[in-house]
Amino acid sequence: MFASLKRFLPRAHKQQTEQVHDLLELTSDGIVVFDKRGIVVRVNARAERMLDRRRQDLIGQAFSTLIADEVERTRFTQHMPVFRATGKHPLVGQSREMSVSENLIVDVAFAQYSDKGKPLVAMFHRDVTDRRHTADRLHQREQQLELLLSSTAEGIYGIDMQGNCTFANRACARLLGYDNESELLGLNMHDCCHYSQEDLVPTPKEDCAIYQAFREGVRVHRDVEVFWRKSRTCFPVEYWSYPVHAQSAVIGAVVTFLDISDRRTAEHALTRYHAELERRVEERTVELLAAKEAAEAANLAKSQFLANMSHEIRTPMNGVMGMIDLAMESTDRSERQEFLTMARASAESLLSTINEILDFSKIEADKLELEFIDFDLRDSLEETIRTFALQAGENGIELISDISPDIPALVHGDPGRLRQVITNLLGNALKFTEHGEIALCADCNWEGDRVHLHFTVRDTGIGIPEEKRDLIFKPFSQADSSTTRKYGGTGLGLTISTRLVHLMGGRMWVESEVGKGSAFHFTADLGRSHSVVVSRGTADSSLIGVTALIVDQHEVNRRMLTETLRRWGMMASAASNGLEALALLRAAASAGVPFRLLITDSGMAGMDGFALAGEAVAETALAPLGVVILTSGGRRGDAARCREAGVTAYLTKPLRSSDLKAMLLNVLSSRTQEGGAEPSPLLTRYSLATETGPRNLRILLAEDNAINQKIARSVLEKRGYSVTLAMNGRQALEQWEQHSFDVILMDVQMPEMDGFEATGLIRQRERISGQHIPIIALTAHALKGDEERCLSAGMDSYVTKPIQPQQLFQAIESVLAKRGKRRPDVRLEQRFLKEEQDAPFTQ
Repeated sequence: MFASLKRFLPRAHKQQTEQVHDLLELTSDGIVVFDKRGIVVRVNARAERMLDRRRQDLIGQAFSTLIADEVERTRFTQHMPVFRATGKHPLVGQSREMSVSENLIVDVAFAQYSDKGKPLVAMFHRDVTDRRHTADRLHQREQQLELLLSSTAEGIYGIDMQGNCTFANRACARLLGYDNESELLGLNMHDCCHYSQEDLVPTPKEDCAIYQAFREGVRVHRDVEVFWRKSRTCFPVEYWSYPVHAQSAVIGAVVTFLDISDRRTAEHALTRYHAELERRVEERTVELLAAKEAAEAANLAKSQFLANMSHEIRTPMNGVMGMIDLAMESTDRSERQEFLTMARASAESLLSTINEILDFSKIEADKLELEFIDFDLRDSLEETIRTFALQAGENGIELISDISPDIPALVHGDPGRLRQVITNLLGNALKFTEHGEIALCADCNWEGDRVHLHFTVRDTGIGIPEEKRDLIFKPFSQADSSTTRKYGGTGLGLTISTRLVHLMGGRMWVESEVGKGSAFHFTADLGRSHSVVVSRGTADSSLIGVTALIVDQHEVNRRMLTETLRRWGMMASAASNGLEALALLRAAASAGVPFRLLITDSGMAGMDGFALAGEAVAETALAPLGVVILTSGGRRGDAARCREAGVTAYLTKPLRSSDLKAMLLNVLSSRTQEGGAEPSPLLTRYSLATETGPRNLRILLAEDNAINQKIARSVLEKRGYSVTLAMNGRQALEQWEQHSFDVILMDVQMPEMDGFEATGLIRQRERISGQHIPIIALTAHALKGDEERCLSAGMDSYVTKPIQPQQLFQAIESVLAKRGKRRPDVRLEQRFLKEEQDAPFTQ
């Protein structure tokens, strides 16, 4: 239209100007004419309506004011100089869309003509606002659809009736292993990605479910098939195929699909989990049945335990009460002594049972804790095994102490609990061993400031069946827990010991063979003591170079004694029997270096120690300077045999290294000073203990209970101590102010003024005088924290009731030693009977 109009205007310019103007008024396009100045000179009626302005308002206005688009307005302004200079406008012959106003978009075209010789430019504009808005909306929808197809995780593709791809989204290309969608266009999708099953069995097109959509015009869904990638690897898919219709005819199909690999993995995992769950349910059912049986067994064990406890408590209680009744009725002194000794043994058995029950209750309440102090480990082990020497000797059992020389003297830990574990194991060993030997072995290794200890208690007893080895460590359980069992006990000892060992950073286990014996092992982790201690291995000048022959049929005893003597600088040799010892004695005498000391066990097979001593002493050339007999237990007649054989000293095993060294020094000293005088008396552990002589300590006893007063006073006075009584803390304070004492034994619970208050007042007044009297607490409280409370109150030591004499004497000795006083005598409570009565030696 615009081109034909452009050709028409020049021809009609001269002859039909008015007709052209009339024609311009009638056209459906808006027309605005401007001259070389850019001023509007003519506007038709359609332009008035489109621009919504009157003609008289438009004529005379700058044409640029009619252009709303800033870019178009700038371009028009830039072309006007060219139009004025050349008479030809650059926009003539061009057409474009232009925004005339916010609500009007027009399609414009420019044509130039002359009117009376003046060049004019006519802008023809047609309203295309609706068309532009429609096109914009269509483009926006196309963009949204493209964004939707590109953003979805589902693969989507379309196929025609031959199965060739007509479109595909980005997810489809990605899932099938292609770089972009265009690679799929035109490909036969069945041949591309759906040609076979996972097991490589081909899928014919006629059987393809996707084709079914456009063959039958129905929706198809599958979730058990696979698609193949470009790389010829497959993956499980779930897909839907929908027929596509055009004018009621099917022209193809649209396929959407998902990669369900994760779902399949989850399904397989769920299947496995279901199977595992069923298996666990079955196992749990078995466990619950086992737990039910275990609970029933535990109830039975507890019932048996209660029955045994009733026996273990009532039996010694009956012994205490019965023997006391008999003692009260008896008029014979020796008979009363026998009855009271049996009553005391029963009371000690009852106390042991009560202590085990209390310890177990602490375990159950998780209140069992350790204390950490510096203590002499070697001394503690030697003292512990010594307490079993008499019982072992009476039963004819060899008690062996095999403590490694690497064991340190001082360590940091809980000596009481360590001793409790070893005591329990040694006690069990003695209980279940009728003949043979029992050995306590100890070894260690260091790791920084920690010493890792390994203890073994080995016996030749009855042994433990394999099926019972785990049971014995459980509470309320014994290898034989029936009421007809041969061996008594609570069945709590090993349970308590195991927990104590665990608290000490170790573990406990057992090795055993029925009929041959058992070996109980446990480990403990203790700290290094930073206290200064003189090594017990330090050689004494009197022992250095002294030759000694050790005779013992037990290899462990020989090795232990040999190593000990050599650490002291002695020249030690060993023999396993009497004949071998005599041969060594004769060979040494012939070489001019006779043995100065003969240390022999008394109970050897064949030639025993007494016979060997007699032979050695009888041969003048062989006669050593001193003969020391070692025995596992004193027997009636030993004193006479020692005298007949010319024995110098007599010691019971197990030996404390300090006792042995003191004994050897005394033997050498007595023989050196003897000369031609009468032979010196037989040396024993008691003669060593009495060298320092008794010390008459002055003790203030603060105790309100009359029976406890009687017991404590009698024990202390038999020791040779002077005792003053106070009925309560107030009297104790008055006695302390009026008299001089070496030690105060202070009960903590008393009327009027208790032991804590009395101790506090004493300590308060001592701050003025600068003095300090040792105070030992006497209390029935034995819970964790009671000892700390006593020490924090100003007391120096702590002894629990019922009071054991040896424990009390050790506490007194300890506080006096700390105070710098001479140690009191260490005589044991057993009396050494006169040799004339042929009584056994006991320690």
